[in-house]
Amino acid sequence: MAYVIEGKGYFCKEKEIFSYQMEGVNYFDMKRDPFLDNGNLVLFGDGDQVMISTEKDHVRFLLISGKPIGEPVVWYGPIVMNTHNELRIAFDELDNGTSIKRKSFRLK
Repeated sequence: MAYVIEGKGYFCKEKEIFSYQMEGVNYFDMKRDPFLDNGNLVLFGDGDQVMISTEKDHVRFLLISGKPIGEPVVWYGPIVMNTHNELRIAFDELDNGTSIKRKSFRLK
């Protein structure tokens, strides 16, 4: 996936695309601007290369890649866990102020 943090660019080898996917929404609109800008998240499928280009403006983005770990994902707000019960516990810990476990250590 790529998350755009500044500027705008094309995240496909085709500049005149009419169909692509962004997080949570599929677009099939001939009038849609093919540039993706700040705050957009692009999901890529399997492959071994990513094509990004710009025209006048530059683009800065975070490119994140990895192998799927095959675990369930439950997400709400800023917290991602594996089960609804783990999510409930995480929010309880956040509300109670116990979500960050502090450990003391000494450098040698």
